[in-house]
Amino acid sequence: MRYWLFVCPVLLLLWGGTAAQGNGCVDCHGSLDLPSQREIFREWRASPHGRTGVTCDRCHGGVPAAATATAGHRGVSGPMDPASRVHYSRIPSLCGGCHPAEYQRFRKSRHYRAYLKTGAGPGCVDCHGAMATTVAQADRVTGFCMSCHDPRRSSLPDVGSTARRCLREIDRLDARLRGLQGAADPRLLEQARREIKACKEEWHDFGLARLLARLRALEERLDSASARGRG
Repeated sequence: MRYWLFVCPVLLLLWGGTAAQGNGCVDCHGSLDLPSQREIFREWRASPHGRTGVTCDRCHGGVPAAATATAGHRGVSGPMDPASRVHYSRIPSLCGGCHPAEYQRFRKSRHYRAYLKTGAGPGCVDCHGAMATTVAQADRVTGFCMSCHDPRRSSLPDVGSTARRCLREIDRLDARLRGLQGAADPRLLEQARREIKACKEEWHDFGLARLLARLRALEERLDSASARGRG
């Protein structure tokens, strides 16, 4: 799964927000009319990376200012090359260059150690896609976890359902927090915003029982903020 998503610089390409204009990789690949790339184009342009001008070279390397394609692709190699920036073993640290909190959490997990050894297990691309077009969804995460944590043969049969519960709680509390804007103590709401951000980061080390306890504590904070707002 992670390999084909990083096959070549074409996969992050084409055209995005204003920040991407003038980038040699985007300008060149954006002029290519290959049917196989149209969906990749749509995904990248609609993604946070595309909207904020995170271009091909940020992940794949290369020389955007080069005058020729050969010079532009200097240093770029395919994902099967262990030296490639997009080899599976380098993806976490690559993404971590812009997402350090999530990366440091992931590094603490058993999944990270297994991922580096075998390439198996949840990695950045598995949950988010190659161009950060998705986030893990509660209604899909159980099936994803069960690819390894199958209740019929796993020593940790509840992982999938617990992961789903964590994500549902994050979504619910996030929505509740938004609903309290303007109706509760701003200081308490700011504390709650920071805490839910920290919970989203903590998800990445997969300490699910610990995360659920933290989410319960966050619920109590929101209860307190709501009560003070009514007072």
